[in-house]
Amino acid sequence: MNPHPFTWLAQQLGWTELLESGDGSVVTSRGEPVAAGTRLEEAVSARVPHSLKARAVEAVRAARLGVPKALELPSGGRLLCWPNDDDSVRVLIARPAARASEPALADLSGAASHEMANALTSILGWADVGLADRGTTATTALRSIKESAESARAIADDILSMVRSGDTDDVSTTLADTVCGDVVRLITPQARRRNVEIIHRPGEDVACRAPRNKLVSILWNLIHNAVSVAQPGGHVEVWVERDGESLLFNVRDDGPGMDKATRERAFDPYFTTRDKGTGLGLAVVKSFVSALGGKIELQTAPGRGAWFRIHVPIATAVPRRGSGVLARLPRVLVVENDPILREMLQLALEMHDLKVSVASGRSEALLSAESADVAVVDLNLDDGDGLELIASLKAAGRAREGIVISGSSAPPGCTITWMRKPFQPSELADTIRELLTRQSGGDEASRLG
Repeated sequence: MNPHPFTWLAQQLGWTELLESGDGSVVTSRGEPVAAGTRLEEAVSARVPHSLKARAVEAVRAARLGVPKALELPSGGRLLCWPNDDDSVRVLIARPAARASEPALADLSGAASHEMANALTSILGWADVGLADRGTTATTALRSIKESAESARAIADDILSMVRSGDTDDVSTTLADTVCGDVVRLITPQARRRNVEIIHRPGEDVACRAPRNKLVSILWNLIHNAVSVAQPGGHVEVWVERDGESLLFNVRDDGPGMDKATRERAFDPYFTTRDKGTGLGLAVVKSFVSALGGKIELQTAPGRGAWFRIHVPIATAVPRRGSGVLARLPRVLVVENDPILREMLQLALEMHDLKVSVASGRSEALLSAESADVAVVDLNLDDGDGLELIASLKAAGRAREGIVISGSSAPPGCTITWMRKPFQPSELADTIRELLTRQSGGDEASRLG
């Protein structure tokens, strides 16, 4: 089963999660260990300052009655108590990161925890609405869930980007105009609510030397910032163009612009002119652009908007979705024990012009009658290890390439393509095609089939 949103957060950010059993004791914990038989009130009290112990206990008891409670902790931390369907309580303790060598991380965690909590509250609330109503309201609820989930994901990505080192060795390629269009579609509903128009000027879909997730993060931050500062009736323009050996991503708005002092600090971590901003968005953009071997330019003046120009190196083009470059549809085997996720991946990948078969685990995958070009395998299967299954499928000639999907990072030295959850199906589809293209040295189109 997919983890609870709180569990996912605890996994990704190293926060503490406590889950209560029916008798009031802590049945599972993530982060700081809890002794067997410890009551939830005791475990929570031990993890908050003395002055807040009584309020923390009240928050736990309120959640048992079905009322979610949140409690601000010193230095920007946060205690969230959430009622489960069985009258038990789930607790998330979001504390500032405790690395003495990186004191700024404490500010980061505190600034972002409130935004993350809001996004999760929206996700969980809208999910309840959608499940209770199968009509128009359900459609609205599902749309809002997706938007809130993307917001939470963006926040988590910002945090992890600043905390993690690495991930800069990924040399995958991405179709520039395709990713621009995807991000624009993602942010458009938010822009419409603000009466802001995003204008995507389509260009040539050239491949650039950058992983898709990095480009998504860059464009998300730039476009989201532009929409946030725009006045009602304002416009944000997005387009990509060639610039010698580089591709030039442009994001231009007609907002208030920046004075000289603000412009000089625009890319500084934690600097923001907004009441609810973490001040990380542009810092993440600059960091990613530098890691890709590119550069960023900013033209702005008070009352004249802002124009961001991102230079990224051009790479060898990859086949476009639905372009007919491949002689036949690539065959994909999805091995996933979660039936809901398995069905979603099958339907979504088929929408991206891939021929998909599915299996629920190791045994079913090895019995599959049809070989695959790529096997997409969950790391933790009920009847085996995903990495070992990919090796077995390749050794038996049942799959040419493999992709592991997991909520954790790839282990050191892993040579298998790795996709970290959460991801969008379009990201997986692009990764599949890029993997086949790299594997064949550009000759895949002539050899498939």
